Amino acid sequence: MLEVLERRRLENRRWRIASTAATGVDTVVASAPAETEPSLPETVTIRYADGASRAAAVTWGLPASWPASGVVTVPGTAASNVAGVPGLPAVPSVIVTTATDANVAPDSSPSATFTESPSYAVSRTINRIADDKGWSNWRSGTKNAQDTLTYDLAERERVERFTIRFYRDGGATWAQSLRVDHRLTGGAWTTGQTVTVPEQASGAPVIEVPMGGVVADEMRVVLTARPATHMIVSEVEISAARPSTSSVADLARLAVGGELVAGLDDREEYEVVVDPGSSTELTAVPVDRDARVSITQPADAEGTGTVRVIAPDGTERAYRVVVREEAALDLDTTVATRCLAGKVLVTVTVRNPSDAAAVAAIRTPWGSKSGIALAPGKASSHAFTTRASSIPEGELTVTGTQDGVAPFSATLVVPARTCS
Repeated sequence: MLEVLERRRLENRRWRIASTAATGVDTVVASAPAETEPSLPETVTIRYADGASRAAAVTWGLPASWPASGVVTVPGTAASNVAGVPGLPAVPSVIVTTATDANVAPDSSPSATFTESPSYAVSRTINRIADDKGWSNWRSGTKNAQDTLTYDLAERERVERFTIRFYRDGGATWAQSLRVDHRLTGGAWTTGQTVTVPEQASGAPVIEVPMGGVVADEMRVVLTARPATHMIVSEVEISAARPSTSSVADLARLAVGGELVAGLDDREEYEVVVDPGSSTELTAVPVDRDARVSITQPADAEGTGTVRVIAPDGTERAYRVVVREEAALDLDTTVATRCLAGKVLVTVTVRNPSDAAAVAAIRTPWGSKSGIALAPGKASSHAFTTRASSIPEGELTVTGTQDGVAPFSATLVVPARTCS
């Protein structure tokens, strides 16, 4: 069975892909505090030339360690939905910044083993009010000897501290002792040390329990009551390491007329050649999704567009894109492999869709062919014998010329093939 692959135009920096071919993977950006592994998605979105998309499972190649700050790219592969076809590369940018503390309790889902009434629900312990009468376990008759407040965090966190603020309601309405436990969902609870809550003549105790940067997505505090006394908690704060404000004003994607600008790097000036009459609309995606982007279109600035990116901390970068119209030769090319007498045969087809004659050349690891005359609308196929029963994935190059227009160049991927 012939394996037809899309081709990539390098010199003219354009993609030309069959309507059923994947054009790429949506940009993935994550943030993490220094020396902390980020939380990356389990799936990414693959885009197709016809506008369709699908979610695909992704495998990340995480590094063994993380730097103190900067932008780190992580190699990944999005799974193909076609048997035998390799996955697409997915390379997220991870913004690593100095760690800062954040109270993640208000974003959690709290629960309690017992509550006096809905008026004193456990949700009141994460309302950011440090001195109100929050959760209470008062009941008539015999008081509860122990109750537990559990906080299901919105995501996995590196927890540094757990702070609980009690409330005085006419007496010592706080725990005699407490214990803070943590776990990852579905795992066993890691039991903390018992902490004695001190006596106070006035006010109410505030107990801060160091957690040492444990990784967890569930936290609980087990409260042991004073004899025949109910307990009231004003507020719970769960301090986790979060990335600080980013100064990254880099670009993750830059496109003209919907086609990605090749060679995007740390430069701030680019030149793009487009066919006459093509769209010159400039679009951009920042590395930091929280950065602000403003664009001056080339059509509004005599052919030179500008992309301004302002990072969350105010750092600004400007990217200048010169768009120049120039007719270029456009050839249709495909590469296919098949088995012949137990050996791999590679066939390259070149078609000239224009209304003027062109000349093409093919260079492969197994030989070359030059001076291929292509009449308007005509195609020419050329087979190359590898003399091998198995070949690894490789590349070949097709070039072409035509009077009065820019030349054509494309690199085609030759898939690995084994003949039995």
